[in-house]
This record gives sequence, structure tokens and C-alpha cells, in this order.
Amino acid sequence: MRDNIRAFGGNPSCVTIIGQSAGAGPVAALLAMPRAAGLFGRAVAQSVQGTFFSPELATDITTSCAAELGLWPTVAELSTVAPAGLSAAGDAVGAKMAQWAERWGQVAHQPIPFSPVVEGDAPPVTPWQALADGPGRDGARGYLDGFPAAGPDELYELVHSDWLFRMPSLHLAQAQTAAVSTSTN
Repeated sequence: MRDNIRAFGGNPSCVTIIGQSAGAGPVAALLAMPRAAGLFGRAVAQSVQGTFFSPELATDITTSCAAELGLWPTVAELSTVAPAGLSAAGDAVGAKMAQWAERWGQVAHQPIPFSPVVEGDAPPVTPWQALADGPGRDGARGYLDGFPAAGPDELYELVHSDWLFRMPSLHLAQAQTAAVSTSTN
């Protein structure tokens, strides 16, 4: 992008990369990758998830999703499935995640079995650590104090949403703010 943006009327020093939800993870990972330094000037990561998968874990999850469809976990076979079918297979695997707890670890405790895969050059630190000298503070109030009328199902959804999306996004934003204020002082 940086090398070719002039041909489209752009400025190589002002390249902005943007990602939302599943696309936010790769944007956040690029912020931590030494080889990506200088390739873009700004980044927008909306709803950053807090998990990244190894190629081995991603292969295992893909195999489980393909099995739900009665297919082999190959690009050739999975490319024949409509997006809705792939989503349904992911939902079916997500509904049975508890059975994979010993094998998949913390990933098995979330209903969404998808995350960016880190292979080759792995980020040396988490994205939020790459942007600041230390981890951000989450400042979240206790859920019971903050949501006294919430029932168990709503509390679970709040905690899970915070763990999966809000807190990684908050940590990333706090780290960026800290880095910008440090560089301007």
C-alpha cells in the first residue's frame, strides 16, 4: 500500500489501515509487528478481540467446523459451502466448545471459535504493550455494582462481551493515547 499509494493520489506517509471485529485483530497485530513499522501512519481497530490463534489451533478448529459439514478441512471443499453454511458450522462448534476445554484451553470458553491466526513473525508482545510502556488499566466497575438490576444471563453477556471485545479495544486505545502523549511531551 505504502509503495503504491501515490499512483492513486495518496500520500505514503498518511496510510491508514482499518479493521472492525475480525479485521481489528490483524490491525492490532500489525501495530505490534516490528516488520510493519513504517508501512502505515495510522490505524483504526474497532472491537478488537483479545485472542489470537496459533496455526495448529486454527487447523484443529477448522477441522471441527469441516466435520460439522461432513467435509475435509481443505480450501477446495470448504470453498463449496455458502457463507451461511460456514457460519452455521462455526455456531455448531461454538455450542460444543466446552468439550474441547482441555485441548483448546481458554478458547473453548468462548462461543465464537474464530480469531486471527498468528504465523511466521509472531508479535513479540500484545498490541497494547507494543503501544505503551505498560499495560493499560481497565477501570471497570464491579459488574454487580454497575448493573444491580441485571440477572445472571445479562451479567454473563456483559462480562463475556467485555472480555472478548471491549477490554482489548480499551487497552489498545489507552496504550495508543499513552504513546501519543509521551511522544508529544
